[in-house]
Amino acid sequence: MNILVKKQRLDTIPYLEVVEEKNSHQCIKTVLFIHGFTSAKEHNLHYAYLLAEKGFRVILPDTLYHGEREVGFNEVQLSIHFWEIVLQTIRDIEKLRNHLVEQKKIISNIGLIGTSMGGIITLGALSQYDWIQSAVSLMGNPCYVEYAKYQLEHMQSMLQNIPIEKEKIEVILDQIQKYDLSKQPHR
Repeated sequence: MNILVKKQRLDTIPYLEVVEEKNSHQCIKTVLFIHGFTSAKEHNLHYAYLLAEKGFRVILPDTLYHGEREVGFNEVQLSIHFWEIVLQTIRDIEKLRNHLVEQKKIISNIGLIGTSMGGIITLGALSQYDWIQSAVSLMGNPCYVEYAKYQLEHMQSMLQNIPIEKEKIEVILDQIQKYDLSKQPHR
């Protein structure tokens, strides 16, 4: 059994495609695997390999400001952009899925897996897209607004002065509400 790891790019989204060689040009079940905070796509290759052995195509993108998209932020700076990263990745998931459909690598539905921040992203995507056939969140949190408020409290206790304007905080809280899966239990 030969498992291929192909380095790919869709516009600004670098990703790895992991698939058994005999399935590489076939329309097969596909899973997107989203990494965690301060991680990168390569850090989940062991999961992708095991899934590829079971006949899945696995797509591992780098999220905004991570891996090949890294821009030199330290962890505090990255934390300030946390929700921007989450929301952009949810949009990236749709873009990747549409690209795979166009390439005839999938018909329509996909699976989605994420660890930590990737689990949060997975749950937010699940709140938006009906074409997600299955989803697994490893250490994620579906309560976007509640979790964002917790993050702000934690950041304030660590920094004394949060480097985010109050108005921007309100905008972020407003933006993330529609992705809050805890408010959409029917999904």
